[in-house]
This record gives sequence, structure tokens and C-alpha cells, in this order.
Amino acid sequence: MPSSFSRSRTDTQTITLDQGLGKVTVNVNNVTKGVAPLDVSFKDDSPGNPTSWLWTFGDNTQPVTARNTTHQYKAPGRYLVTLKATGPGGDHISSPTEIAVFQKVQASFQAQPQSGLDPLSVRFTKDRSFLGVLS
Repeated sequence: MPSSFSRSRTDTQTITLDQGLGKVTVNVNNVTKGVAPLDVSFKDDSPGNPTSWLWTFGDNTQPVTARNTTHQYKAPGRYLVTLKATGPGGDHISSPTEIAVFQKVQASFQAQPQSGLDPLSVRFTKDRSFLGVLS
């Protein structure tokens, strides 16, 4: 009987860098670890008056110029996200935020018997194939 397992973690993480524009602040109020594909929302909480933004996601995709954005990580890996906010004081870059994306793991085993009366003793036998990598 095949079975699947997935785990994700929800964090709120604020990274602040004080450099004249006020503090360039990235608020990750979403999943920062999980299984690919992984959608993560990013919010600029910078005070002051930023007039433009440049998000880089660490996965060789095109940067995004919106103040707040959502990004999908399609492949397993560890990625560093940065925000460059531009305002009256010039360009200011946030400290990197790490996003960890894992491959889906699928455990496969047989259970015998699969039903019966309580108490039921069940023997589990693993299949000979493995379809994932634990990270």
C-alpha cells in the first residue's frame, strides 16, 4: 500500500538593514521550508519612502520589481532572497533570507493484513523501490 509524507514549516521572519532609507525590511510571512513546488510570499515593510524594488530569489529566475510579491520555487535547493529598495537616500539591500525547498519523498510498503479485529497485528514490508531523497 503506497503512502506519501509531506512536511512544511511556517515562519514569520523579518530581516532589517539600517542604511539611510530607514530600515530595508523583508517580511517573509509564509512558508520558508517545504516540498517543491513551494510558493512563498514576500512583503517589503521598509519605512521611509521607497520608490522602487528589486527582488532576487536565488534560483536564476527573473527579478521582480513589485513592492510585495509571491514566488514559486520549482526545484529542491537552498535559496537566498534579497530585496533592493530604492528611495531618496539611494539603493539599499536587505540581508539575505534563506528559503529551503525539498524533494517530495514517497515511502512505499506493503501491510498484511490490511484489516481485522482489535487488537490487530500488522506486518509491514518495504517495497524494493525508493522514489525520493530525504534532506
